[in-house]
Amino acid sequence: MNKHLLAGLGLAVGFAACLNACNPEEYGPCSIPDTTAYKQACSPQGEQKTATCAADYVFDCDSLICGRYESSDAFCTYRCIPDSKTCSGNFCGCPAGKKCKETCPEGAACVEWIPGTSNYYCLPADKGTAPERHQSTSPTPVTDPLACTGTATTCIIKSGLNGGKASKVTCADNKYRVDETCESGKCNAAGTDCEPKSNPGGETCEGGVAKNDKKCIEVSGVVYSATCDGSEFQYGEDDKCDDGCDSDGKSCKASGPIDENACSESGSKKCIEADGNKYSATCDGTEYKYTETDKCEADCDASTGECATSSVICTPDEKKCDSETAIVKCSADGTSWEPERTCDSGLKCVTVEDASVMVDCAECAAGESKCAVNSEDSASYMYECENGRWTAGDVCPSVCKADNSACEPEPSTD
Repeated sequence: MNKHLLAGLGLAVGFAACLNACNPEEYGPCSIPDTTAYKQACSPQGEQKTATCAADYVFDCDSLICGRYESSDAFCTYRCIPDSKTCSGNFCGCPAGKKCKETCPEGAACVEWIPGTSNYYCLPADKGTAPERHQSTSPTPVTDPLACTGTATTCIIKSGLNGGKASKVTCADNKYRVDETCESGKCNAAGTDCEPKSNPGGETCEGGVAKNDKKCIEVSGVVYSATCDGSEFQYGEDDKCDDGCDSDGKSCKASGPIDENACSESGSKKCIEADGNKYSATCDGTEYKYTETDKCEADCDASTGECATSSVICTPDEKKCDSETAIVKCSADGTSWEPERTCDSGLKCVTVEDASVMVDCAECAAGESKCAVNSEDSASYMYECENGRWTAGDVCPSVCKADNSACEPEPSTD
């Protein structure tokens, strides 16, 4: 049998008109298309000089499939799905985009007409006898999906082989060896070689999609994230979208919600921004976590996940009140605040406006005022803060208010 021409049976699209009246019989006579490829494929081959072939889109048949089995007369047949006892160990499902019978009509056998091609057709008893290996009472264990026999070089599309992409292969040591991945994504009609690219050197695919860009396409109910090679969209099993296409129409949808703070490497660091602050978070093996002690005073270095320690946060020698009685001073490099001094009893840290604005320990802050009794003459005065010290002003007509905020008004003489 000619495996070179028949691997991938049915891939050739040969349209043939009803040369005879379209026969309603399940396995009635039909005519193989009169093309060079089919003439070669259906010619006697091998030691037995028998011819086995099948052709699609033959309108003599309701199934549109016409075939010859071991030099039988051409007859109508069906693609079929073998049971576990019949499967030879290669792909045993229905080819993508094709229709297959789960049970052959009239008790016909479901047979892989040419071993190693994974193409199964119905074979009635009066058209031929199925090989013994198809009549086994127990399934043959499948140990290697890439197993093959012989030494033929052919072109196939096979699940588990080269990501399911169309490939030119050679059977060597009973295993398929990939010689070439078909750039066109297709095998030729005879199944002997890759089909040439329809637009070699092109830069766009259908719909104006640019080269190397992606687009979700659906094939036989399965969605793929295909890549434009400059003329056609290419895809394989690795490009299958299990959960459908993403909203961008290009990539596969993620299988679940993405947790940006999820992690697996314990101790690794990551910068996280929350509530206007930046934190150096640490991975606990499942998630990046942080507390207030991880808050960065200045910035966080995204490359290391650590708080930046070299950022300037103040002007060297600058001072500020760290509390009511403590003064801190900016370090010489401007990267931190350092303790400067603590105010004596009765004094507090204030901003003193003198020749220049400065922070110092003083009795009061600029703008403050109070009412107090002068110890020297026991009179009540209003005091104003000047340069950090209380300075007596107007004497009160009476006494200070209870809260010492101002003078009580002068008593009425009525």
